[in-house]
Amino acid sequence: MRKLLSNQLLASRMCRSEATALKHKIDAIEAYQRKLSGEGLGSCSAHELQELELQLEKSLSCIRQKKQQKMLDKILELKEKERKLLTENVVLREEYKALPLLELATAAAAERSPDGAGAEEAEEDERRLHYMEVETELVIGRPGSSS
Repeated sequence: MRKLLSNQLLASRMCRSEATALKHKIDAIEAYQRKLSGEGLGSCSAHELQELELQLEKSLSCIRQKKQQKMLDKILELKEKERKLLTENVVLREEYKALPLLELATAAAAERSPDGAGAEEAEEDERRLHYMEVETELVIGRPGSSS
């Protein structure tokens, strides 16, 4: 019984000692973290400040490397997506024998004209589309309440 009580007392002391050591470690880590964030630097020596500077430069370098790697990965992903879309576009063009919109409009206008003059009308339509001017009006505020 006495031995059991002694073992429990010893285990309790060891736990308290370990808890105290862990608390000191936590305090030291929190103090270091505050120094890294720029708080409480007045008590630091020149050597400690240099060490902090080196640590921050290493950390910044690692951050930049990770950022660069993520950007390169994203570029590769987007290039692959572009390649797939271009391939899909080629397949769709072949499948539907698609022509540019202007050529489709010209062909449609030629088909509508029974006397064969559709080509001239299509050219005229094309010229109108080319030189069409659009007027726009910028309104700041609610529409209709211009001052």
